[in-house]
Amino acid sequence: MKNERIFISHKGDPSVLKLISDEVNPPRPDEVLIRIRSAGVSFADVMVREGIYPGVKLPVTPGYDVVGEVDSVGDEVRNFRKGDRVAAMTVVGGYSRYISVPSRHVVPVPSDLEGGAAVSMVLNYLTAFQMIKRCTPVVAGDAILVHGAAGRVGTALLQLASNQGLKAFGTVTSAGAIDISSRA
Repeated sequence: MKNERIFISHKGDPSVLKLISDEVNPPRPDEVLIRIRSAGVSFADVMVREGIYPGVKLPVTPGYDVVGEVDSVGDEVRNFRKGDRVAAMTVVGGYSRYISVPSRHVVPVPSDLEGGAAVSMVLNYLTAFQMIKRCTPVVAGDAILVHGAAGRVGTALLQLASNQGLKAFGTVTSAGAIDISSRA
C-alpha cells in the first residue's frame, strides 16, 4: 500500500514542502494505523518547516494533529478496530495519507462531528485546556487576559473560559482583526 506525504528535507519557505510516495509499514504491536481524513495546520508546523521547532530534526513530515479511520491495529491493541473514527496528536507525520500511532495516543471521535471541527480540537483545545487547568489553574469568577485572542488557541481559550465561568479579555495585533474587548 502506498503512502503519499509531505516531506521537508531542509529548512526554508513553503517551497521546501515536497509530495513524496513510499510504502506504508504495518503497525507495531501497540500501534494503530490511521487513514488520515483531516490534518490540522498550525504555527508549530511552520516552525518545523523553518527548522526551529524544539526537539524536531529535519528531514521530517510535518503535521501535529489528525482525524481519520483506523485502517489496522497491532496485535496488542484491544481498544480500537478497523473502521473506528479516531483522532491523534502526532507532533510530526500528520501530513500523510497514513500514519501509525501508539494506541495510547489515539482517542475516539463521534461520527457526527465533521473532520475539520474534530481536528481543530486536538492541538488547539488541548493547549487551551492545559493553560487553564495545569499552567495557571483558575476558578469561576477569575479573570484572564488572552493575547492573540483571534488565533485558534486564543479562540479556544475564550470559549473554554466562558464555559468555566471566567471573565475573559482578549487582545489582537492584526490590523485587519476585529477588536475583542471582553467575553463572559
